[in-house]
Amino acid sequence: MPPRRRRRDPDELAAEVLAMVNAQAVARDQITTSVLQQIAGAMAELVDWYDPKQVDAFVQAASQAVADGRQVVSDQTEAYLVAQLDALGVAPGRFTPHLADEPRGIPVTE
Repeated sequence: MPPRRRRRDPDELAAEVLAMVNAQAVARDQITTSVLQQIAGAMAELVDWYDPKQVDAFVQAASQAVADGRQVVSDQTEAYLVAQLDALGVAPGRFTPHLADEPRGIPVTE
């Protein structure tokens, strides 16, 4: 039988969890900024909107940036959830969110 955890002060616990929530929000904003910068960089290389090769290259770069960002946010969210549940004294199972292949009905791969 595992040892019992000592009961934590609710205010201390709430502050710890809130700090994690705030840290995750900051990290998520940084990831969003990075993805948007990657898309803007790809868009800057798109000179001729009527050139199918340039448009395809832009779409590929933008969709890859979004897919990579989604995966990083997913991994990060899992890590924060595990840390928060641990702080609350809950032993989580492995949580792996499913990332839809078509968010909002838009395919991210061909």
